[in-house]
Amino acid sequence: MSRRAPSAPAVLAGALLLGAAPLAAPASAQATATPAQSAQAIPALPLKARAAQTQASKTQATNTQFNGCRQALALGLDVSGSVDATEYAIQRRGLAGALRHPEVRAALLQLPGLPVSLMVFEWSGADAQHDLTGWRSIRTEADIETLATELANPDGRPAAGTTAIGSAIQFAVAAFEAGPRCFRRTLDLSGDGKNNGWPPPRDTHALAAAAGVGINGLVIGGDSPSTRDDRSASIGELVAYFQHNVILGPGAFVEAALGFEDFEAAMVRKLLKELDGFVFGALPAAGRKDTAHQAFHLPVSGPAPSRSPAEAPAR
Repeated sequence: MSRRAPSAPAVLAGALLLGAAPLAAPASAQATATPAQSAQAIPALPLKARAAQTQASKTQATNTQFNGCRQALALGLDVSGSVDATEYAIQRRGLAGALRHPEVRAALLQLPGLPVSLMVFEWSGADAQHDLTGWRSIRTEADIETLATELANPDGRPAAGTTAIGSAIQFAVAAFEAGPRCFRRTLDLSGDGKNNGWPPPRDTHALAAAAGVGINGLVIGGDSPSTRDDRSASIGELVAYFQHNVILGPGAFVEAALGFEDFEAAMVRKLLKELDGFVFGALPAAGRKDTAHQAFHLPVSGPAPSRSPAEAPAR
């Protein structure tokens, strides 16, 4: 589906975000005018113009501080014992397919001068996390295709383990702290069961909040929960568990896949929500020093993603 071109205000806002410098006085005027003459000859800027210049200067400094990265997005895939080899492959290929989806591609590439950085990792037990990709700056279609191709061709299945969601959050926070400096940090955790490892996920929320990390969840419902181990749960129960124990931050949400076959479609919905309506400074972190974020909303053109069963509020 084609996307509308950005509006003039959006283009102007984008220019400011990219550090557009305020207009300077002509060189001849700078060379000949004394401070007193300048004060008499050049009228004071209107309040709105002065505010725009101030905002542009702040944005330029912030853009330099954050290396031109608007969002760091880490995607964690569940490889615990409740995920068999077929389901593992479905997750990898489903994520690859979601990244190739036209609307997701457009959302990733909407501001080439302020790219998204992506990292994909696998998680299971307390000491069982594996970085699959490292941080990748997504600037072009080729960047997306390279990453998707790697994900779509898994080299075997990693050893299974427990479901240590808290440890996965700790691993991701460390990866964010060692990774690129971006305006926003988002952890995207996929899982098909409740935590049964240490620490409990809620015990890691203070650590994540201090690092400026927001957490969203993608739960994968088992087709036949009664035939699986005690980590599995019905889709409604699992959504409620993630809502109350895993997700973190303003606007945090849980997406639901009705079985592994629905994983790709659910991931598309999830990525569109995370990349659409982008707000700089959406998660001011207590104790984090690099919080010179700008308030800026950038909606992605096109239809809103379809609703999922997980969008009902928690009771």
